[in-house]
Amino acid sequence: MRFTSLAIAAIALISSSASAAKATSTPSLTQYTVSCQKTYVVKNGDTCSKIGKAFNIYTSYIKKWNPSINAGCTNLYIDQVLCLSAPTTQSSAIAIGTNSLVAPTPAPTKAAKTTAKATTMLTMTNAAPQCTKDADCAGARCCNLQTQECVLDPYNTLCGKQSATTLPTGSCTSGSYGLGQGDGYNGYCCSSQADCWDDCISGVCNGPVNTKTTSATKTTSATKTTSATKTTSTPPSSATCTAGSKGLGKGDGYNGACCAGQQDCVDDCISGVCNGPVNTKTTSATKTTSATATSTAVPSGLVVQLSSSKDFCLFLPPSPGNKAANGNKVDIDAIADSEKNAVSFCTKPNVNAPAAAAMPSGFIKSASYQTNTAAGFVQVRGTLNIAAYELSSKDQGGQYDNHGAGSPPNSMCSGFPYYVSLIEPNTATFCIRCCETYSDCNAGRSAYGCDRVVPAL
Repeated sequence: MRFTSLAIAAIALISSSASAAKATSTPSLTQYTVSCQKTYVVKNGDTCSKIGKAFNIYTSYIKKWNPSINAGCTNLYIDQVLCLSAPTTQSSAIAIGTNSLVAPTPAPTKAAKTTAKATTMLTMTNAAPQCTKDADCAGARCCNLQTQECVLDPYNTLCGKQSATTLPTGSCTSGSYGLGQGDGYNGYCCSSQADCWDDCISGVCNGPVNTKTTSATKTTSATKTTSATKTTSTPPSSATCTAGSKGLGKGDGYNGACCAGQQDCVDDCISGVCNGPVNTKTTSATKTTSATATSTAVPSGLVVQLSSSKDFCLFLPPSPGNKAANGNKVDIDAIADSEKNAVSFCTKPNVNAPAAAAMPSGFIKSASYQTNTAAGFVQVRGTLNIAAYELSSKDQGGQYDNHGAGSPPNSMCSGFPYYVSLIEPNTATFCIRCCETYSDCNAGRSAYGCDRVVPAL
């Protein structure tokens, strides 16, 4: 989530003014854009003290600039984005569309004289290896012995493997194995897909053949453009990557774009940077954004984050009672009917939940934040005032999760590969859990409710 101007959108429901009481009110949202000039991505073993010492910043400032951090700084999580400079906030109004959030045509105003400044993603210099053994890693993560980084390895393809100097048996070409640079041509040795242009199959890269030229064209399906070619240069580090794709899950990140996972890229995401074809559609290396709201602003709202009982997010229908998609009438199946187009709502603006909407006022009655450090999951359970978002007491509820294609599609929980959440208006309860392993976020038990899917710890 490193943007040209790192933006968080937090959106709050607002009502029509009293002077317009006789007119038909148009439901609308207020979008808050929070940006900070310097950011840092949390790694395994990081603490506020360690981060502050590395960048010569008082820990009190780190907590002030990142309100989600608790008093003891014990709720940091791997891949969390932190502001290491004072954030700024701007706001704009956005109308609620039928199935999405659509911006109204803005009234003519004087052009703002503000100039957007680029965000710098900081990295620790001379940082020690994250791990030398699995016990050094938190939660369900294990140690990739080749990169000495703590990683999630659900398919057992990265951790506990032979060193990078020992290549697989059989006929393959050395030079890429275990480096994670995505430059392995057809026939090159590999430890995982991160070493190859394309796939790693039985320890050998598949994909384009090395023709010893400066570029290699990747063979793609007929539905993809053939004008884009793969660069043979090593992708830039995450400190110099291009903003505009990370965490959005749109699959539009060209070579050099920042990414949170493969879903952000045209090809692969390697060490936080997209590999694959170069963007030939523009000569600018930086994606620019307007300093003021425009009629094309459409928040995505597909990321949730869990930091505390007062700072968390949930997926909800994109309009109160899902009325915008139900003929302006309260939908008694609002949760189930919105499983494919729900929007993220957060109790507070948070840099790790871009384009999220602010939780409707009074909607959360109570919330309990719990963690299981050994298993590597966090959760929030609580009760709702369903009237605050016009949900029906007849609504039996539904489940949001990112298993398979996702409900909603491309949704995610910041810092975790899996999440599952239930909203149950008929019992006025909710629960959400973000997990490092699939088994802890079982999406196949929604009929059992929160007490079975996300039981209290």
